[in-house]
Formats: sequence, C-alpha cells, structure tokens
Amino acid sequence: LAGSHLTWTEQCHIDPRTLQQMLAEGNDPALQRTIIELGIALVEADGEVVPGEALVIEAAAESWQLPLDRLHAAPLPVN
Repeated sequence: LAGSHLTWTEQCHIDPRTLQQMLAEGNDPALQRTIIELGIALVEADGEVVPGEALVIEAAAESWQLPLDRLHAAPLPVN
C-alpha cells in the first residue's frame, strides 16, 4: 500500500450499479436540476473534465432525463 501510486480517478472508482442506486434516491426534479447545475460548475471549475467526472454527470442527466443544455451540443469533453 505504501508503494501504491494510484491516481485520484483510480482510487475513487464507483461501479455502475452503485452509481445508479445513488441516483435513484434523488427523486425531486428541482433538486436533480440543482445537482446537475452544481456538478457541471464543479467539473468545469478547473478547466479540465476527466472521464470519471463526465461519467457521473452524464449518468445523472440520463437517469433523471435532464438535458445537459448548459454544455456544448456535444457530450462532455474528456481529457
């Protein structure tokens, strides 16, 4: 463990089933929209969108059937 040098993305992997279970708990449409808006702001804050961030935002938008209209017409850019 002391010799392990995992990246943040490698350390914080969430499996798809767990992610869907967590997203299913958010059933208030206004709260869902707020979560998406805040999530997008956080993801874009450093000017870099990594795959794990894009995965969570896109999964939430899809699960809650919300458009990612604040972003470009294309999916979240992944670096």
